[in-house]
Amino acid sequence: MAVRKETIRTQFTEALGPVLEPGEQVVAGAVTQSGHSPWLTSAFGALGYLIFMAFGTRLYFMAVTDRRVMLIKASILRSRPAGIRFIDARSDVQLTRVKVGAIWSRARYGRSDGKQLRLNFHRKWRDELQVIVKELASPQAKVI
Repeated sequence: MAVRKETIRTQFTEALGPVLEPGEQVVAGAVTQSGHSPWLTSAFGALGYLIFMAFGTRLYFMAVTDRRVMLIKASILRSRPAGIRFIDARSDVQLTRVKVGAIWSRARYGRSDGKQLRLNFHRKWRDELQVIVKELASPQAKVI
């Protein structure tokens, strides 16, 4: 299981290689978790984590390039790339309701089809989240 940020970032950047368009550059990337609050998961320990995974909590690597935003699925146990969830043009994406917390930060990722994902970012990815917010936050986004 990859634990170090640089190892994780390298694995996912390599997995992006075949998907990137010629000349496209990755601007930022961070591991994120969609779904329920991570606090609920941690309250029930490892068993809670497995239960919440069954109810829709998913692990992703969010990569922002100069042209697009990609969510790459991550395997639960090993944090390795497990396929692309979706790819959106940057102009079709809105990042709203950003709340930076002491341990877990969150944001709403809005797609052009109206679907929204709640994304949770652990504090070890806070610097990368700040870059993502700078790149994607809509003008009306309220950062708390």
